[in-house]
Amino acid sequence: MIQLPLAPDVGAKALLVAAMRARVLGGPGSGNFGHSGRPGEVGGSGVGDSTAHLPEHTASMLRVREQTLKDLSYEAAAVITPTGEHLHFLTNYAKDYIKIDASLKDSLVDTIFTHNHPSSSGLSLDDGQVAVTMNMREMRAIGADGRVHSLRREGDKWPDGFMDAVRAADSEVHKTFLSEIQAGHMTIREANMSHHDHVYRTAAAKTPGVIYVVAPSQPLVTPVAVHG
Repeated sequence: MIQLPLAPDVGAKALLVAAMRARVLGGPGSGNFGHSGRPGEVGGSGVGDSTAHLPEHTASMLRVREQTLKDLSYEAAAVITPTGEHLHFLTNYAKDYIKIDASLKDSLVDTIFTHNHPSSSGLSLDDGQVAVTMNMREMRAIGADGRVHSLRREGDKWPDGFMDAVRAADSEVHKTFLSEIQAGHMTIREANMSHHDHVYRTAAAKTPGVIYVVAPSQPLVTPVAVHG
């Protein structure tokens, strides 16, 4: 969970509660199909390299940061620039949220924000809302299973109406999954763990300028000396 300024009249240190986790009534990772979300696999199309769009230096830094984040039992975040400059490491040692001081608000614009989800759930709806509201360039989440979820914009700002598309997709996917559960074609666990993945795939496919990718975490490469 991220906390940022709510409105000018609330005061400079006021906090906006917005998620850096999946919190949709049913709990972390849940589409609210009767049980809280649980760790699991997220399938479907859109699987690829989550760092291919970045300079190698930036991609390498992300891989290092995410390898560290994925093994933590609490949520934490690393914030870097598109050129690979490290800006912040954030945590308050809670299992399912992150608190960010209001003074950091401006420094989050146009950044790459990566954080871990110990439950291995993907990006929540609120993760997307925070990225759009703060005009971050990319929002990422890595699970304990090593899978990386990446949501990013291609232009200078997020396309108008993207979050409307997300909310519409959320409603559409929920109805579809509920029918699948009732028909016995999908379990509650499967629905909860793949709900938001399908939501972002659907919304991104309908919104030019937005890219959503799910990819395995890339292993670190350790140089090996070769002696002749």
